[in-house]
Amino acid sequence: MKRKGNAERELFEKNLEGYETVSSGEYAKTLSVYTDKNGDKAIIPPGYTVSGLKQENTIWGVNDGLVIYQIPPEKRQITGVSYNRWSEKQPWNFINILAKSIWEDKKAVNSLKKNCNQFVWVPVGLLEKKLIMGKDLKAQFGRNSGEYGVREFKYLYVDPIPKSQVESVKKYGGFFISRYDISHREGSNVPLSVKGQLPWTNINFYNARAVATELANGNGVMSHLVYGAEQDTVIAWFYQTDFQRSFDEFINVTKWGNYGKYNENLDLVQEYLFVTGKYDKYRRHNLYDFAGNVTEWTQEKGRQGGRLSGEYDGYVIRDHYRRGPGSPSTRYAERPTVEKLTLGFRAALYIK
Repeated sequence: MKRKGNAERELFEKNLEGYETVSSGEYAKTLSVYTDKNGDKAIIPPGYTVSGLKQENTIWGVNDGLVIYQIPPEKRQITGVSYNRWSEKQPWNFINILAKSIWEDKKAVNSLKKNCNQFVWVPVGLLEKKLIMGKDLKAQFGRNSGEYGVREFKYLYVDPIPKSQVESVKKYGGFFISRYDISHREGSNVPLSVKGQLPWTNINFYNARAVATELANGNGVMSHLVYGAEQDTVIAWFYQTDFQRSFDEFINVTKWGNYGKYNENLDLVQEYLFVTGKYDKYRRHNLYDFAGNVTEWTQEKGRQGGRLSGEYDGYVIRDHYRRGPGSPSTRYAERPTVEKLTLGFRAALYIK
């Protein structure tokens, strides 16, 4: 899909000059720049590997999306492959060999997906007609305001994105979002963005926000519970690459990622959870379950009960799993202490 150039895109591409470069399948030792087959660029944080799978290393397309894997040294043996060239004096050489070799091994790749946190690059700077800073709150950060079926913002909500994060997106042209809803292994409270785990639910807003910051905080990056504008930006990306399909899926989420049993009137009669990333058909831009399995907390503030005035006493929930007005393109506010089986969360990652 051809994209129009704009001043912001030219600025972030200039800002990416001078960094180390990294190729698909390679491990970034320092803050590095990746250039895909179409010439589009993304900043890669240290400690992450650009996916070596061709369906996961293109930034823009109908269903393309750049995936990075967090492969720390302590997990280097998960592939079951040994390399004689590695030594304690040259650990980075070992990681580079590992990252370049595993992508041809299906078992190794499946192991990475189940064990290593994964994030997808959201190319904010490539969105058409969207300015990162925005002309006002309703347009900031690629937010939709009434477009694509997203309910108009109307200042009923407050999305306090830190200035440092907005400046990061402006400088680098995007941000990363967790590929999956956040989960944790049984008996552990370590947050994960991996395939094959039940989403972390029955968690209130305060705990979800705290856990999201633990996912990937350090070495030049910071994770956080997503903001509403980040959700809207991802939806804008979906629509701009494949409008008709996205329109159908997001208006009626029973067709996409909605895990429940329905009667002939399309009323939900049983709800249940699947593990993260269970079905590839519920994948867009290499993001899984964006419209289903669980609803998701955000840091956007709102008024409980749909009140038009008064205190912002709730936090906004997105990605409904029910049909009708409930869809990932709408929002409603709940008190922050609410915990539900079907309420989870997702994290985002930006460069500090």
